Amino acid sequence: MKRLTSYPVLLGILVGLFIGGTIIAEETWFPWVGEALGRHKRLAQGIYFTFFFSCVWVYNLWGRHRQRMFWVSFFILFILHVTVVLFFTLRIRPLSISEWMLLGLAESYLVAVFVYLSPRRARHPDKL
Repeated sequence: MKRLTSYPVLLGILVGLFIGGTIIAEETWFPWVGEALGRHKRLAQGIYFTFFFSCVWVYNLWGRHRQRMFWVSFFILFILHVTVVLFFTLRIRPLSISEWMLLGLAESYLVAVFVYLSPRRARHPDKL
């Protein structure tokens, strides 16, 4: 572990080789996975963008993870996000890539306000 932190370029090369090897192995031995994702393109996009935005928000707000309402706030926002996206997709139409970007930008402001304000309303926001 010490060598990986001492040589960050080596870590990047190893991660790149792992991802590249995984892609080559998937395309060689499991080509049906790519075909299945092609048939369910909008679902795969929804899962990818939801996961990506959640990771970005948790990474940026990680300094507050010890506050009482942090994880509760994220869970509530995650359920709200999934509900709204499913309702919009099933009732109106699937989201395009540009609409996902706009949704992510709007939700980023919502997440920042909600996560910063909800712990302040708790009695002791700094305690677990």
